[in-house]
Amino acid sequence: MLSFSGDDPDDPTALTAKLNSFAQLGVNMVIEPNNDLPGTVFQFSVSNPNMYVLGMSYPSNATMTGKNSEFTTDVTRAYYPMGILAGLMTKTNTIGFVTAFWFGETSEWYNAFKAGALSVNPNVKVLYATTNDWADPVKGASAASGLISAGADVVLGAGDGMTDGVIQQCATSGVYSFGYLFDQSSLAPKTVITSSIWNTAPYFETALGRIFNGTYGGQDWDNPNLGQLGPIASWVPTSAATQATNAMAKIQAGTLTIPLNATQP
Repeated sequence: MLSFSGDDPDDPTALTAKLNSFAQLGVNMVIEPNNDLPGTVFQFSVSNPNMYVLGMSYPSNATMTGKNSEFTTDVTRAYYPMGILAGLMTKTNTIGFVTAFWFGETSEWYNAFKAGALSVNPNVKVLYATTNDWADPVKGASAASGLISAGADVVLGAGDGMTDGVIQQCATSGVYSFGYLFDQSSLAPKTVITSSIWNTAPYFETALGRIFNGTYGGQDWDNPNLGQLGPIASWVPTSAATQATNAMAKIQAGTLTIPLNATQP
């Protein structure tokens, strides 16, 4: 029987302490969603052979052995069609991108978003801002406000709770926004165009299936359907929605390749 518990320590020492407490409780599967720390979990499992580990990494950076497996957290594919929507929906030809910090993955999101916008609107300008905080909605709202003051009428937030602030500020200012990793249209139904969807279900289903049939361990999975486009608001013009959904379908089919550009803007 598998047992589960939850926590989110953010450094290797705290994570190791939590893993020890899990082991004492008899927890036998750990899912580590912090892409900076999977190596810590994998190393711990070597000395705890009864513990299965499903880690998250971007890109893959650990050797998979024993009862360890890993999935790649590439949601970049969703940002290109969101860029298409932003490029088509803007009236000022100025759009914005807010993230918490710049590193390889967030730079790839920004560049994919920008590439999508430019593919349909060569005159568009993409502004950007950082909050230096993943969770604080107040900082997200402040960053969005700055971009809106600079002329952006579509702003994408990419960063956990701070995205809530981006969405709320955009709604207050009457400009469009996007949700982050799940459908956030309920926060502002009249201004959220769509959301990126982080579809992790295939990994968990595959992992549990392999555990139960005895074939788990040593896998490193990358699934092109991890990054998906959420439901597009009904008020978005049909032509814009169609262009975005067609691009997403081609990306998932492998007929449209989005170059992974990790250059920081």
